[in-house]
Amino acid sequence: MTAVSPEWDAPHRLRKGAQPLELCAGEARVLVLTYATSITRHQDTDTDGDADGSDKKYHSVYDERWRPVATFRDSDASPKESFVYHAAGGGGYGGSSYIDQVVMRDRDDTNTWTGAADGTLEERAYYCQNWRADVVALVDFDGAATMLEWVKYSAYGVPFGMPAGDADSDGDCDASDDSIVAGWVSAPSYDVRGDVDLDGDVDGTDYSAVVGGHQAVGRGQLSATSTGNHKGYAGYEFDWERGRQYHVRHRVLDCVLGLWITRDKLVYVDGPNALQYVASGPIAARDPEGLQKCASIPLPSTHRVPTVCKGSGPSIDDAFADCAKDAINTAGLGCDLCDTGSFFKGCPQTITVLEIRSVGGGTGTVSGGTVSINMTDPEGYFIVMQKCGPCVYISPGLASPPPPPPPLRPTPQ
Repeated sequence: MTAVSPEWDAPHRLRKGAQPLELCAGEARVLVLTYATSITRHQDTDTDGDADGSDKKYHSVYDERWRPVATFRDSDASPKESFVYHAAGGGGYGGSSYIDQVVMRDRDDTNTWTGAADGTLEERAYYCQNWRADVVALVDFDGAATMLEWVKYSAYGVPFGMPAGDADSDGDCDASDDSIVAGWVSAPSYDVRGDVDLDGDVDGTDYSAVVGGHQAVGRGQLSATSTGNHKGYAGYEFDWERGRQYHVRHRVLDCVLGLWITRDKLVYVDGPNALQYVASGPIAARDPEGLQKCASIPLPSTHRVPTVCKGSGPSIDDAFADCAKDAINTAGLGCDLCDTGSFFKGCPQTITVLEIRSVGGGTGTVSGGTVSINMTDPEGYFIVMQKCGPCVYISPGLASPPPPPPPLRPTPQ
């Protein structure tokens, strides 16, 4: 294919022209002309080892946030699959949800994936995602729930797919699993891996589903071919052909190496290594734009005290500063760390403390305009619920030894 001189916009998305992205055995990928809202994949649908005129092209359609919302086969007028994403806030049109948090996928399952779309999306699968937004399970619902498959991941996203009925969690459903589930049925004993119909027990119906559902997935495989899922680690798009790469908007992540395969366009925003993924902190961070790490989950912000202390005052700032002085002075360290600025720094509106929760021994109260805390556990800490104007959130904590790590930036919207 001859390359046409492309034009790119500021986020480095193709806006004009066509450019071959890559060629590999059985596939050619080409960005198409339409305002960077679709990507065409020429797949080896006849499995003869090449992508040519006898094979079909698939067009992935993206929304304005570069999320796949539908896939069309060749010149079909109807999609083969479509996706719905979480959109909390703003009457269902907001951006409060994580960008790659998926609700469900509808798929045309009549003529298999390579057959012509018939205009009806018969199969609906719901996505179950964990705290990092990894897709960890898919559940079908056609009058009753049915487990389709499970997925586990390494720290950097290498998938380990497990089909429904994989009772020994070895990546396949086979005769060994038949025996295990039969034992659970006869005991009787409950294990969710054998509860294929998700009705709260392991019975004959589940056993029949396991016996009739033998298939293998395993390490390096995100999903069974029959399920065809391509959303995985942190909700990123998995590359089925390579089996080790995720497409993450501006860059591609190699989950085996745990590195980006291209340098960060923002260069050293996450540190001196422009190929390093989230500063080697994949448990606490993710990077859905391929540009800069952000927190995986809104961890509860706390004020952790180094020892037993008491404090009170007209504001939560005063109470915690008083407590910190008590604790630090008791330890003979002075009080330099108390003067760290406002506990609610950056909040432009009036603060109302709603509740103080103690984790460990101690109490926290708000009464008559006075905030009091009494921590009796050296390992304890407090969580402060506050109201700042219209929003309720957990406040950031006052620094105390040892100093906390630098905060991650908010999730990009």
